[in-house]
Amino acid sequence: MTVSTGERSTAPAPSRTMRLRLGPIAVLVAAICLLPVMAVLVAALTGSFDTWRHLAATVLPGYAINTFLLCVSVSAGAAALGTAAAWLVTMTRFPGVRMLEVLLALPLAFPAYVLA
Repeated sequence: MTVSTGERSTAPAPSRTMRLRLGPIAVLVAAICLLPVMAVLVAALTGSFDTWRHLAATVLPGYAINTFLLCVSVSAGAAALGTAAAWLVTMTRFPGVRMLEVLLALPLAFPAYVLA
């Protein structure tokens, strides 16, 4: 059940023609963004297996182990810090707790590279 406050939005809704004009532009931008991914995929599929064999024999095991350890350690650190911060703002009241609650939710709303 929704409750109406009687207030109406003053922002005009986008017209159908505006949405139709932006569609091809969005497709073009998405296609341009996919070009590097497609280039890497084509290069990976058309190349020889000699490079893959060399990488698997020399650096791939180390890279895989380092990546796994990085994922585990970042996950553990984020879980520990996130749990501690959530407990802190839930169980205690101190000056600025409301602002801290909002700031703790920011990483969920914005990617790290945007916040940086």
